[in-house]
Amino acid sequence: MTATATEQVRRLVERRAERAHASHHVLVVQCGDDEVVSVAGGTVRHGGPLMTVTTPFFVASIDKTLIATAVLQLVAEGRLQLATRLDEVVEPELWDGMHPLAAGGGGGITVHQLLAQSTGLPDPVTEAPRGERPWFASLAAGTDMAWTAADVAERLRRIRPHFAPRDPADPRAKVRYGDGNFLLLGAIVERVEAAPLAEVLATRVFAPAGMRHSWVDGGRPLDPATPEPAALSTRDGGELHLPMAMASFPAVYATAHDLIAFLRALGTGRLVPQPYLAVMLGSWRRFGLPRDRAALMEPGWPIEYGLGVMRYQLPRWMTPARAVPPMIGHTGSTGCWAFHVPGAGGGDLHLAGTVDVVGAGALPYRLAPRVVGALTARGS
Repeated sequence: MTATATEQVRRLVERRAERAHASHHVLVVQCGDDEVVSVAGGTVRHGGPLMTVTTPFFVASIDKTLIATAVLQLVAEGRLQLATRLDEVVEPELWDGMHPLAAGGGGGITVHQLLAQSTGLPDPVTEAPRGERPWFASLAAGTDMAWTAADVAERLRRIRPHFAPRDPADPRAKVRYGDGNFLLLGAIVERVEAAPLAEVLATRVFAPAGMRHSWVDGGRPLDPATPEPAALSTRDGGELHLPMAMASFPAVYATAHDLIAFLRALGTGRLVPQPYLAVMLGSWRRFGLPRDRAALMEPGWPIEYGLGVMRYQLPRWMTPARAVPPMIGHTGSTGCWAFHVPGAGGGDLHLAGTVDVVGAGALPYRLAPRVVGALTARGS
């Protein structure tokens, strides 16, 4: 990597953060064992300390890959099966009547379908019953709120599902992104482990991956000297404080280095045994083109989904200068990302970062390919 390429990446990140009206930004890129880019700018909060690459941030939907990792560990241990149904592990209030197009009114939805986003369930955060406001719109406007798994299930009962669930291995299976699938998986993990998700992820994911500066809301990081997390911003530059919502998700916080450590541990089979990792990464389904307003706010075409993980590659006609290799990982609605790019840059690239702006979920899909392209261009 040349100094010119790394400086180009710095400018890319700074420009994208400025357009998003972000109060801060961070990006870390590693190639093999070498750190080739380390960028941070702005302040942690208004009037607060400077943002650094060691500042933790809210990882938003990147937590789906963390939850999927815990689920597949339980499957590998024989404590769950991919074919396990909701009605076998959680109480009826979390599935009864939730999906009128599914077996048993929702009880027949399987762990596999939840992981693969092939349930057809609506998204309880970005979609709403007729005449009501989406939770996401309220949160983005600064209205804090709390909910339980039972509240999510009740909301899903009042929103029309998109399609009937199918086995993810079925060639006719559809996928549609939705937070409800993973809120239900979180409830399943808590029931099977008889412990809060904060404890489960700390034990099963953070500690073995060496993520010493990561935690779930309500828990604590392994390193007590970990700084306070960065604040979220609105798209007009305001600051958001949503303690009840963060406790309800529950929110995961991590540093960019910790997210890369997680991707490395996952990819080398240290977290999920290779046969199950192959399942996680072995059956990709592409999201369809958005056909409604909610779908415009969610990850969609040309992103493919495995089991709690994304694969993203722009079509060749959209990158005429050079082909950009596929990126595997996940993004979040606050403009955060964690990607592994196998075989790129003369080795493997790992990149993670954020702009911490609610509603900036599309930013990583514009920024990450340009970062990878700049660092893998001939002569870079």
